[in-house]
Amino acid sequence: MARTVKVYRIESDGRRLTAGAFRATSESDLATRWQLFLATAPRGIYLATYRGVHLGRALFTEAGEPVPLAA
Repeated sequence: MARTVKVYRIESDGRRLTAGAFRATSESDLATRWQLFLATAPRGIYLATYRGVHLGRALFTEAGEPVPLAA
């Protein structure tokens, strides 16, 4: 079942700004697309959600490495 995942960027003042969205058809597709999104994202903290449920959080550093954050 395909699902649309929304991605938000968390600003320093706590606001969530829409950063994009992608469709995933499986758990492995979701993980791949999340990593691809982070690989092209500017530095910051990102949150992936599906129907309001948090699927993942990551900090994208200046070194170019996404760091998963515990939920």
